[in-house]
Amino acid sequence: VTASDDKTARIWDNQGNERAVLKGHQSRVSSVAFSPDGKRLATASDDGTARIWDNQGKERAVLRGHQYPVDSVAFSPDGKRLATASSSEKTARLWYTKGNQIALLTGHQASVYSLAFSSDGKRLATASEDKTVRIWNNKGNQIALLTGHQASVYSLAFSPDGKRLATASDDNTARIWDNQGNPLAVLTGYEHRVYSLAFSPDGQRLVTASLDGTVRILKVESLGELLRRGCELLEDYFVRNPEDKEKLWVCQREKGTGNRE
Repeated sequence: VTASDDKTARIWDNQGNERAVLKGHQSRVSSVAFSPDGKRLATASDDGTARIWDNQGKERAVLRGHQYPVDSVAFSPDGKRLATASSSEKTARLWYTKGNQIALLTGHQASVYSLAFSSDGKRLATASEDKTVRIWNNKGNQIALLTGHQASVYSLAFSPDGKRLATASDDNTARIWDNQGNPLAVLTGYEHRVYSLAFSPDGQRLVTASLDGTVRILKVESLGELLRRGCELLEDYFVRNPEDKEKLWVCQREKGTGNRE
């Protein structure tokens, strides 16, 4: 499926033949996403709406509520909910796929660039120009605020098991966190912003893309190894951000276990 400035999206087969033209949006279509079962797709548009279509190109629902362009869409793993983000509004929204809004997600102080559901559908993460990532439950309540990036966060992805979250930033790093929002690792060495990333299906590797012209395939450590490295990261973080020390768990580094107290 492709999205276009001509106000349409188009469905193609794997031979490159056009199967359907999705018409209805009144402005540029900026993003598209298929449902997990492949039977539906969602489109986001500068006209302030998201629309849900069947895989034959018939419109099934129009999601209205955003007052500005909708920039990204994502289906929940069970296909029953849809998340949308508007960078101009600094918000994201949760919907039932029939078109009813579940929640308005507010809190970001700048554009929301990206969103992703965890594999069990119980968490939604949003990435923002305000240098933070926020994690929300499936009712739209914020349950974690991830701070540490020094510039805009462009992309994020949950690991397939839902235990880790990776984020990519304009600060020339990618970071790995646990699903509660605790920092586990900082991936450095990039010479420009990291703007996209994805886990392999088995969760053992992370692929990152950077404006420095590189794509990197990184082996993801076990959660225990990441927790041990996370203790060192937390110590460094506290040196730079002492005001946050009381807000975060402190690792028992002397035990060398990565446990938290």
